[in-house]
Amino acid sequence: MIRVSAFLFILSAALTVGLTIHFSDIRNDARYVGVEVCGACHATTSSGLIFQDWEDGAHHRAYQALQSDTAEQYMREHQLSTENCLQCHTTLGRSPQNTFEEGLNVAGVGCERCHGPGSEYVQSRVMNDPELMQASGGSPGNLSDCYACHAENPNKEDWACPFQDDTFNAQIGWQEIGHSRAPVEQTEGSTSGDSLVIPSGN
Repeated sequence: MIRVSAFLFILSAALTVGLTIHFSDIRNDARYVGVEVCGACHATTSSGLIFQDWEDGAHHRAYQALQSDTAEQYMREHQLSTENCLQCHTTLGRSPQNTFEEGLNVAGVGCERCHGPGSEYVQSRVMNDPELMQASGGSPGNLSDCYACHAENPNKEDWACPFQDDTFNAQIGWQEIGHSRAPVEQTEGSTSGDSLVIPSGN
């Protein structure tokens, strides 16, 4: 009886450790899925047309900006290459390692730059539960993250992008690209769309 109990205890402990490692590995091995996958759910009015906001915005064009004549001329004059700018102009923030990652970079700064690789939180049941989304490796995003690429005062920050002319305030920037929108209940005669929800943090 003692041997059976000891065996069951050891088996239970092994399964617990194994499952913990498995789920830990899932979070650590999260993969990028790309904006098209995000857009499958976030392109509707009820979701706030988030995908459309991104598609029409400057973050979508961030990589394309590196192909402009002005950017290419600047890089030539300063002995730089596109790779010097990938940190802020792409979702990955680095050079791609395969064809899929090339597509991620060409798409500019996508959802997963702020929210993390989506393979483990992309399912709607996970996304609809903020705690589960974060437990699955997703991030709600934080306004302080914006300052990793947008200099608060480009004249005083030597790392600032040479094409950033104006000072940057994350709260104001968020209002321009804000996309965390909750559907507004439609009342008779209402033409209101969706209300903007600005996240906490700075």
